[in-house]
Amino acid sequence: MAGLVHAAVEPTSRGVRGEGNYIRINALDAENIVRPLLYQRRAFLNQRVSHANEVRSLAQRASTAAKEIKELIGASVQTIHNGSALAGEAGKTMSDVTQAVARVTDIMGEIAAASAEQSRGIDQVNLTITQMDATTQQNAALVEQAAAASKSLETQGRELSQTVSAFRMPAGETATSAHARMQAAGSASPWQAATA
Repeated sequence: MAGLVHAAVEPTSRGVRGEGNYIRINALDAENIVRPLLYQRRAFLNQRVSHANEVRSLAQRASTAAKEIKELIGASVQTIHNGSALAGEAGKTMSDVTQAVARVTDIMGEIAAASAEQSRGIDQVNLTITQMDATTQQNAALVEQAAAASKSLETQGRELSQTVSAFRMPAGETATSAHARMQAAGSASPWQAATA
């Protein structure tokens, strides 16, 4: 009878151990995928690094639970070998095994939830970076426009200054005497130079 119980329980034990190893491997894979993103998104790292640690902790808990299941199954088989008088204790041990399996299932659900939350956080960071890039490009275009406008105003200011300087006369000189002086010098009057 003990051999039958052992044969019936052993596949479950192997399955649970396999699930524990699978969970641990997936947790390590998730950590390897997330780690490069953490270096590229330092702000995101500060908020999400706890999730990676949580996944690792959950995987360790799953592995520990699998070991506990193996020990409980071994204890059950040993109890059955000791005789039918210990059948009640074996039943309690099997109940503990069921509870341990339920804990593993809960841990797997928590791992899935943590992974989904990390994925949403990464998508949000990518969207924010895209928006920042668009804003930076808009600001660069505005800076170029402002520089062009400033250069145009500077050119217009120089031209206006040159035009106004043509109308300046020495102190005490009248418009008529300035006109006569310019004609005598063989050049156009300030008004003619300004309107030429």
